[in-house]
Amino acid sequence: SHNEHWTETSLTGLNILLNLLAHPNVLFCGPASVRIHSLLHSRPLNGREEAAYLLSNVNKIFSSIAQNEDCEHFTYLLPLMKTIIDKSYEILQMNVQIPNVPLHKATSTALDDFRRYCSSSDSQEWQMFIQRHIEPLAEHYRSMSIRPFHMNMKIWWNNCHEMMMIGIHKRNRQIGEEKLKFQSHIVQQWSIRRRNEQQRNLKLAKQRRIHQTHVEQEWKDRGKYIHGERGPWWNENDSKERHWMLSDRENIHRMRCKLIENNDFNTHEEASRLRDNLGIDSIAESRKSLLEESLKNKNLSIQQETLYGNSMDEQELLAVSNETQSLLLEEKEKMIIGTPCSLITSTFVTEGKLEITNRYIYFFDSTPQKACQNDFKYPLSWLQDVQLRRYNLRPSALEFFLLNQTNFLVNFDKKLRRQIYQKIMSLKLPGMKSVFSNLSMSMTPQGILKESKLTEKWVTREISNFDYLMMLNAIAGRTFNDLNQYPIFPWILKDYTSDVLNINDPNIFRDFSKPIGIQNPKHIEDVRLKYESFDDPTGLMKKFHYGTHYSNAASVMHYLIRMEPFTTLHIQLQSGKFDIADRQFHSFQSAWLNIMDSPNEVKELIPEFFYLSEFLVNSNKFDLGKLQISNQILNDVQLPP
Repeated sequence: SHNEHWTETSLTGLNILLNLLAHPNVLFCGPASVRIHSLLHSRPLNGREEAAYLLSNVNKIFSSIAQNEDCEHFTYLLPLMKTIIDKSYEILQMNVQIPNVPLHKATSTALDDFRRYCSSSDSQEWQMFIQRHIEPLAEHYRSMSIRPFHMNMKIWWNNCHEMMMIGIHKRNRQIGEEKLKFQSHIVQQWSIRRRNEQQRNLKLAKQRRIHQTHVEQEWKDRGKYIHGERGPWWNENDSKERHWMLSDRENIHRMRCKLIENNDFNTHEEASRLRDNLGIDSIAESRKSLLEESLKNKNLSIQQETLYGNSMDEQELLAVSNETQSLLLEEKEKMIIGTPCSLITSTFVTEGKLEITNRYIYFFDSTPQKACQNDFKYPLSWLQDVQLRRYNLRPSALEFFLLNQTNFLVNFDKKLRRQIYQKIMSLKLPGMKSVFSNLSMSMTPQGILKESKLTEKWVTREISNFDYLMMLNAIAGRTFNDLNQYPIFPWILKDYTSDVLNINDPNIFRDFSKPIGIQNPKHIEDVRLKYESFDDPTGLMKKFHYGTHYSNAASVMHYLIRMEPFTTLHIQLQSGKFDIADRQFHSFQSAWLNIMDSPNEVKELIPEFFYLSEFLVNSNKFDLGKLQISNQILNDVQLPP
């Protein structure tokens, strides 16, 4: 094995020297020639094949430079050629094949003679000798010694490359494993710690904001009471005109009768000027109270009124729920439901999170700019009813009703609503004793009405007409919290001109067998023709009798325009200005005449017509414009005689 390695090493060295010998630079050729010359004198040739191999390679180099007579390479190549011929003269049978070769003769001119020998007519003899005798032996030597060595070197290099790639792969895998360990033991732990710390800081900051909001509100309420007309520091000379707005709080009949003080009242002068095409003067432009700000402050006022309202009511409700709360006092608060949602009211939509624990119902406002103003917290024992609602025509909302006569509408992901509703129903809260609370979620409105036996109670006068209609609206999914699904009440009377009404006369009442759009018999044919002649080329839209709805957000604002926050909502709907006076609600008689004159006027009434007379009075003294024909200033709603 040692000899084989030495043979391979010597072959490698010999090939390197032969390659250097062919180099065009004499600085490489000269030393290589000397080394080969020394090698030939230091050891004998290993047979005819090695001698032929050396002679073949040196002859190729010699032939490639033979054209250049003055080339310095000859001074190195000719002595080397002579040595090779001398060493292999007999074993290659040159004495028989080429007896006239000059280099074998010991003369002073042998080198020059060999050059002339190769370039004269005798060169054919030399070339024939090389081709017929030397090249076959040299090729045999290459195939037996050089090529196997090259093949072994190639295999060795391939093995080296493979081992290198395996090493790189192992190293990369080790680096990857160590990186994963570093990620799991260091980076992930640090990320979890950082995330927990960030959540803790955010929670603390939110708690501070909530506390600050409550403290500011408490100071505001205390100051308002002290300087109020019932407080010790009341000064009649410093009192300002007070303005009012409708509260969200309901009574047991679901009437919103309560008015709360509007601390951020806006006269909406700019909206009146825009309606009259007068532009906005510099004074109006400098005012800070824009429409959005007005609505924001309205929301805050109503929310604060709900949270910090009538303390006597709260104490009474706490007394009612003491029995239930006592069961939970020793129990640690546990999360039951926690999900993202949207709080829907008549004036805004707030993104946030609803959390229900075994003790409280929370809503956390996730809108940073609102400074937690819409957050609320109610005892779970106050929950009286939960009803299914739609929002934007999608069955994805729930409406919560509380014992303090407040309610709120929450919109969820459509897939989550059923789970949340079923989870709440499974709690079996003692306060949930509504007629709807024990009904199945899959029941249709018709089935709910039948199971609740409301019609029987109404017929036997156990409930009033108003309560019956409000419950029908609730079963139909209508709510005060969404203007597009506002409760509907029908027009009852059709006589708004007589001084005295005879309720025993059926002619003073509308025909309840017909919708409001065809109370005038003349409209029946028009509506039928419209239905029959309608044809949608796309086939997507079905035929319809009326192009407008008997109840929508615009109609609610139309009736309640004199009362905030609906005044602001009306202005927003009209692109920042009041609608012209002739299109506003200003008279019962004119409203009914519009229904009788136009088949497109199909607005029904709203519950406020039957309990809230304040919405008919322009107590805020808004500039609602003038009627075009009579030039009459629009103010309070004109009542029948």
